[in-house]
Amino acid sequence: MGQISVDRFAAGKKLAASVVRDWAAGGLTANIVPDACSLLELYPLRAADALQLAAALEACEHQPRGYTFVTADQHQADAARRIGFSVEAL
Repeated sequence: MGQISVDRFAAGKKLAASVVRDWAAGGLTANIVPDACSLLELYPLRAADALQLAAALEACEHQPRGYTFVTADQHQADAARRIGFSVEAL
């Protein structure tokens, strides 16, 4: 959303990558964090919203056409539509 510097964003990406191993033990696959970081670079999302959207992409094997994403967040809904999900906004 343009609220942090490029350097701080890069540091955040590095930190997220370093904790993926811990998350993987809880069922979060290694692809979700890099996908979430990519979504943060492309769309004005909060980190948790990007993780949720990345998890949805993982669940549909990155083939979102034909799947519905449900959200009450307008930025998340816009991003989901742009990557190919149908969206049910609450």
